[in-house]
Amino acid sequence: RMRDQALTKIDLSLRRKAWERSRQQQQKSVYQKHNPKGSRPSQSVGVAAIIARNKRRNEEAKALSKSAFGDFEGLLQRARDVQRVIEKYSATLDKQKNNSNNDNVENAAGDSSTEDEIKLTNMLRGMGMASNAVTKSSAGSISMYHEQLARQLADFLSRSGALRSSGGIMTLVDVYCLYNRARGTNLISPDDLLSVVDLLQTLQLGMSKRKFPSGVVVIQADDHDDELMAKKLKELSLNNGGVTALFASQHFKINLILATELLLAAERLEYLCRDSTLESLMFFPNRFLLDGW
Repeated sequence: RMRDQALTKIDLSLRRKAWERSRQQQQKSVYQKHNPKGSRPSQSVGVAAIIARNKRRNEEAKALSKSAFGDFEGLLQRARDVQRVIEKYSATLDKQKNNSNNDNVENAAGDSSTEDEIKLTNMLRGMGMASNAVTKSSAGSISMYHEQLARQLADFLSRSGALRSSGGIMTLVDVYCLYNRARGTNLISPDDLLSVVDLLQTLQLGMSKRKFPSGVVVIQADDHDDELMAKKLKELSLNNGGVTALFASQHFKINLILATELLLAAERLEYLCRDSTLESLMFFPNRFLLDGW
C-alpha cells in the first residue's frame, strides 16, 4: 500500500513538471532585471539603426552648437561693455593729465598718483583700449578711413615704442600683428595696411614706407639712418670676428628678414663684405676701407 502511494505522488510530480516552471520563472526574473518595467528593447537593426543613430548625433550636435554660439555672443557683448568702460576711463585719465600739465602746483602725493595713472594709461594703450579705434562705418568714406587709420597707426607705433625699440624700422608683418593685437576685435585687413603705409609720408607722421631691392616692405622712421646702422653692424662684426643675420637679429632684437636687409644695405654702403659658404652667409668688415687702401 505504501508503495502505491509513493508511485501515485511520483506520477503526479511528473505530470506537474515543476522543474520546467522554475526554469521559466528564473529566466523571467533575469529578463526583468536587465529590462526594467516600461522599457522596450530596441527593435531597429541594420540600416535603420544606423540612420537613427546618425539622426540622434546630429540633433545633439545641433543643440550643442546652438548653446555654444549663444555663450559666445554673450561673451562678445560683455567684452564690448568692458571695452566701453575702459575707453571712458582712459578719456578721463587723458583729461586729468592735460589739466595737471596746466597746473604748476605739484606735491608728492600728486606725483605718485600721476605715475600710477601713466602706468595704467600705458597698459591700456598696449591693449588697444586707450582710444576709440576708427572703423569704416565711423569714418564715413574709405579715403577718410585710411587717413584716420594712418594717424592712429603712427600714434600707436610712437606711443608704444615698438618702432623705436626695433631700431626705427619694422617689417609690415610685425606691424600688422602688433597693431591688430592692440585693436582687439576691430581688426584691419592686409589691404588696409598696404593702403595706409602709402599715406604716412604724405601726412608727415614721422615715418614712411620703404621697399628694399629684394621686395621686402617696411615702415621706417624719418630719423632712421642707414649709414649709422651700417657703422653699428661693422663694429659688431669687428668685435665678434664676423656676423650673420641670425646673430644681428638677436643682438639688435629685430626680425631676421630685417637683419638680412640691413646687412645687405651695409654691404652696398661698402662697410661690410660677405663670405658666402655652404654653412652660412657671413659678413666681415671691409678691410679695404678699414685699412685705408
